[in-house]
Amino acid sequence: MGINLRSENDSLAFANDLHKTRDVARTIVGPDAIDGARHVEEVSDGMHLFVSTVDHPTVRYALPARVEASSFACLNVRSTNLSSFLEHSQKWLAINEERRDDPWHFDETQKSRPCMNVVTRNQLRAIATDVDAIASFTFSPAARAGEHFVIGCAEVFQLT
Repeated sequence: MGINLRSENDSLAFANDLHKTRDVARTIVGPDAIDGARHVEEVSDGMHLFVSTVDHPTVRYALPARVEASSFACLNVRSTNLSSFLEHSQKWLAINEERRDDPWHFDETQKSRPCMNVVTRNQLRAIATDVDAIASFTFSPAARAGEHFVIGCAEVFQLT
């Protein structure tokens, strides 16, 4: 499309000159199952506070339709660990229930916003090297029992 998406509002404007070349569709998915955590309260519309009852509680998301890996653009799980100030948080993600014994860990040092847990197109290749399509994914928002976290929907973006 040739539309310049460069931001002039930050220092990255000199490093990035982005052009939108394809349309992107967004699918919003609510949690399918939450294991290893106790619900405390709803903190806002669709966002819920939990306390983990085990190490590495899990939140499973099932997509309404499979997303081909070749059209995957980005994934964001809306969640924040309210206890992460205690030490470095160990959030992880597994695609299609695969690699749960060796999940992909988020780099918390690169985060710009507390509610974002973003996986990009290139990171998907590292997470699930031999996956043709994404049908579900599992997110762990906390490392230890007793940690408080907020969890909400996940957003899956795909090229159309």
